Amino acid sequence: MHGAAFSLRLRLLLLIAVALLPALAVSWQNAEARRSDAIEAVHHDTLRSAEAATMAARGSFETTRQLLLFIGGSARAHSLTNATCADALPASDGTARLLSGIGIIRSDGIVACSSNPVPANFSVAGTSSFTRALASGRFAVGDFSVSRLTGQPTVGVMQPIFHPNGTLALLVGGAVDLRVLGQAVAMGTPGGSVVTVFDRHGTILTRQPGHDPWVGTVLPLDALVDRLGSLGGTVESNGVDGERRVYATLPMLPGEGEVYVSVGTPLAAALFPIEAAFRRDLLTVAAVGALAFALAWFASARWVAKPLQRLGAAARQLADGHLDARTGLRHDPGEVGRLAQSFDDMAGSVQHAADGERAARRELQTAHDKLAELDRFRRSFVNSAAHELSNPLTPMVLQIERLHSERLGLLNPAQRRAMDMVDRNALRLQHLVRDVLDAARLQGDGLALECRPVDLAPLIAEAAEQFREPAREGGLALTAHAAPRLVVDADPARVSQVLFNLLSNALKFTPRGGRVRLEAVREGETAVVRVRDDGIGFAAEEAPRLFQSFSRLKQSVTASGTGLGLFICKGIVERHGGTMWAESEGPGQGAIFGFALPLLGVGVPRPLPGSLVEPAAPAPTVAAAKGPFAVLRREADASPEPEARTGPWANGPA
Repeated sequence: MHGAAFSLRLRLLLLIAVALLPALAVSWQNAEARRSDAIEAVHHDTLRSAEAATMAARGSFETTRQLLLFIGGSARAHSLTNATCADALPASDGTARLLSGIGIIRSDGIVACSSNPVPANFSVAGTSSFTRALASGRFAVGDFSVSRLTGQPTVGVMQPIFHPNGTLALLVGGAVDLRVLGQAVAMGTPGGSVVTVFDRHGTILTRQPGHDPWVGTVLPLDALVDRLGSLGGTVESNGVDGERRVYATLPMLPGEGEVYVSVGTPLAAALFPIEAAFRRDLLTVAAVGALAFALAWFASARWVAKPLQRLGAAARQLADGHLDARTGLRHDPGEVGRLAQSFDDMAGSVQHAADGERAARRELQTAHDKLAELDRFRRSFVNSAAHELSNPLTPMVLQIERLHSERLGLLNPAQRRAMDMVDRNALRLQHLVRDVLDAARLQGDGLALECRPVDLAPLIAEAAEQFREPAREGGLALTAHAAPRLVVDADPARVSQVLFNLLSNALKFTPRGGRVRLEAVREGETAVVRVRDDGIGFAAEEAPRLFQSFSRLKQSVTASGTGLGLFICKGIVERHGGTMWAESEGPGQGAIFGFALPLLGVGVPRPLPGSLVEPAAPAPTVAAAKGPFAVLRREADASPEPEARTGPWANGPA
């Protein structure tokens, strides 16, 4: 009972846990809503930060472009020489800001003047900024490269200067200080954000914070595709440091696809307060649940477990036979009190019923003993009566046969008709005695079997041959078929008795013009024998009593028979370890009577003697037909068993 009490307590705790589930669901739903809002806010703020950073970068480059235009457009720029221009360029007085060096370049790419010392005839014709400026005719930004003069990573910018007639006069270029560029772009972005400037190849020009380790690094291909594919929008992606961020990317110069500004905001920082709040909610629910569990556990021990243990103890005492066991609990209005009252009332009723049952059992035992004595007397009487009837019947049948065969003298027609009637009724009485004896032996385990390996095919052929002539005289078509090597361990005489009885019934209850089919086939590890007919059939509700002793079908009460035939057949088959059944689709639809016997040596070949054709007894012969009553007689032998008959005089219906 302790286990049952624990089970109830556990169920109470489970109910409390289920009651806590809505609180957990609400906490999770609120956290998901806050998380969704926070992510949406991160996307929005990141895009705004990217726009601000891009505007800052554009402002710096626009200032640089105006400076280059100013230098290129001044009259002094056209008269500078390598000896005088270095002092005149603004880089020397700190006004260049973003540029670390400024130079004036001829249209063939030769540097005419530079704020930094350059070799004679130094050419920048192969740089990307020079090429793009010549191709576009406007301010151009080059690719990332390492300066041949300073050895520092740079990005070149170039501004073409034209004559009033539209021809190219010269170009003014410079090297962008990437650190200054990063500081200018990152100015004003929220703390924790990462600002990256990269070119169209994905090469990082500057990254804030942590500028130096990342300059010149190439973005992974998937990150580059995400950034360029989401221009003007946002995307969640992993940065070069592996951290998950929301990125917004914009082109640095309007109409230019050469340099891009990307701002990344880490998701973890934005979601941290929400996750912390959710964890606090979980801890709160867990604390409340633990307190509720503790209270429920100790309260149930007093008000549930102990009363149930006392109920269990009383139930065990009652089960052990102590009918005076009671719970001893108060019968209060509560559930446990009502349960205790019901148990005590039940125990009292059981005790009262047990007293009455013992008295009834004594009376029943007395009646049972009397019935057993009557049954033993009935069986003894039936056996004795059958034996006593059988003893005079055998010589009487033999003498009738002698008279019938006219061995003792010729008979006139009236005497022959009388002898036919006496012969038929003597044989019918002999069959009745035999059936009663077999039924008594089956009920008393006195039916002995002489089993040996038997092939069913010869028995099937013999049975069909015995009934072929009676079937022809009755206007019936009789066919038989047996599969080869259906070897069973059986008493051939008893199996033949079953076959003869089934065929006799089939011919008896099949009208003229019908068919009777006898077949034996192998199904799995059994030999199955079926007798099919087109006879009167039977209703489904009559099937259960077909194999009962002295049972007759409603539509066959006018036919002769004892009602023991199928009862005996079923007993013989079951004594062989087999089964027997009957099938019909209804009255007038014919019937199938079949039985199954286990095959001998299935899966393990076993040598069998001879050809396996071992007849059950000497083959019967057909005597002279007498109207519709064709009598099958056996040749004289030592067996006291009566002759087998076929046709409408056999053992009776199932």
